[in-house]
Amino acid sequence: MSMYVATSEEPGDFLCSNTGWSQFCKWARGLEDSPDLKHLCNFGWDEDVKDVGKQIKAGEPEGDVAGIADTLLKVIADGPDVLIITNGMAPGGSDDSADN
Repeated sequence: MSMYVATSEEPGDFLCSNTGWSQFCKWARGLEDSPDLKHLCNFGWDEDVKDVGKQIKAGEPEGDVAGIADTLLKVIADGPDVLIITNGMAPGGSDDSADN
C-alpha cells in the first residue's frame, strides 16, 4: 500500500510505501525532542508544520528514511497550514489515488 502526503482534504502526492512510512516513524520515535514529528506519525497529521520540518532536519535522517524526509521537507517548503498522511482513501472508502 502507498502512503501520500496531503496539505488539504485532497489525497495528496505519493510519499512512500507503507513499510517506508513505518521505518520513518520508527526513526522519528527514536528522536529525543520531536513532539510534532511524533504527532504526525502517531495521528497522521500535524498543524505545527514548520516545527515538523525543524525536527526532521535536527534528526539528520539517513538511508531510505532520508528520501522520505526530503519529500516531506519539499512539501513543508511550500508553507502549508497542515500535513496529512493518508493511504489515498477518501472518507467513505473510495480510492481517490487513481486520480493522481
